[in-house]
Amino acid sequence: MTDKDRVELVATEAEAAREELLPEDAVFTRVNKSVPVSVRLSVDDAQQVELLAERLQVPTSVLIRGWITEGLGSYRDDSVQSALAQLESDLVRLRNIVA
Repeated sequence: MTDKDRVELVATEAEAAREELLPEDAVFTRVNKSVPVSVRLSVDDAQQVELLAERLQVPTSVLIRGWITEGLGSYRDDSVQSALAQLESDLVRLRNIVA
C-alpha cells in the first residue's frame, strides 16, 4: 500500500466516523509539543525569507525553524572541532555566494 493509499484510507475512515462521539474514557494527547514563537523582521528581510522559501519550495516557517535549529545546534557542541566544521561550512557557503 502506498503512502497515498494510506492517507486516502485514513481520510475515508475519519469521514465515516466524524459524527461518532468519543468514548468517555478517551484521553486527549497532544503529539506536537511545540510552541509558537513570533519575531519581528523588517519588511525587506521578511520578503527575502519568503522569496528564498519559495525558491527552495518549502514553507517559510520550515525554513526559519531550520535556521533556528541549526543555530542552536551550533552552540550545543562548543569545541574546537565543531568550530572548525562550522568554518568549513561557512566557507563553502561563501564560495557559493561569490561564484
